[in-house]
Amino acid sequence: MLEQKVGIISGAASGIGEAAARLFVSHGARVLLCDISGDGAEAVASAIRAEGGTAHALKADVAREEDCRLMVAEAVRHFGRLDWAFNNAGAGAGTALLHEIPNDRWHDCMAINVTGVFWAMKYQIERFLAQGGGGSIVNTASAQGLIGRSNGAAYVASKHAVVGLSKAAALDYAREGIRVNALCPGLTMSAMAKRFVERLDDPDMPLQRTPVRSWADPREIAEGALWLCSPLSSRVTGVALPVDGGMTAG
Repeated sequence: MLEQKVGIISGAASGIGEAAARLFVSHGARVLLCDISGDGAEAVASAIRAEGGTAHALKADVAREEDCRLMVAEAVRHFGRLDWAFNNAGAGAGTALLHEIPNDRWHDCMAINVTGVFWAMKYQIERFLAQGGGGSIVNTASAQGLIGRSNGAAYVASKHAVVGLSKAAALDYAREGIRVNALCPGLTMSAMAKRFVERLDDPDMPLQRTPVRSWADPREIAEGALWLCSPLSSRVTGVALPVDGGMTAG
């Protein structure tokens, strides 16, 4: 499906990013794995190489513009080009009513979830254009980028922004053959989700928001990213794709 196609995955050391790395490589892709945990990214890349796949790791903080530029430069240095990118790195912002959100928590959330996606797309699209056009970008938003949630204004706002950035970029570059889409996961049992659930009095409470009444495995979300990056979705751009067990349907 992605035989010899070169891509970048951020937030690749665990959760959806790690699952995507393993899945994309299993479909023939060559991948640069980026994460603020350089050791974590290298551990995943090493495991992939041990299984015969092609992967390199890079420590990168998407809240730093230079790191977003470096991700593209390193992919090109290792593999010679760039065909797709899965901008998956993100951060939670805790729970609080809007007027109680600390300013630093707001700014940190926006820096990682919004500005980081903007910078990543900026340098990825520049590379696609330099190659003559074409390419696919998938940005991880959230089901909460399509609906609201009480006590989550910072995170909800950041993920709505990711959806908006993706739609605007899709319109800007459609004629150059560059597709941009947002992936909107629902409840997914990632490390971030596990930490959240451990703080709850009732661990099953989040399932009340999901018609299927179960958590997604990260690989199930990665399957959506694979489709959006692949030629199978060649006519799909500007879409915010829910992979959420029906959370946003009602």
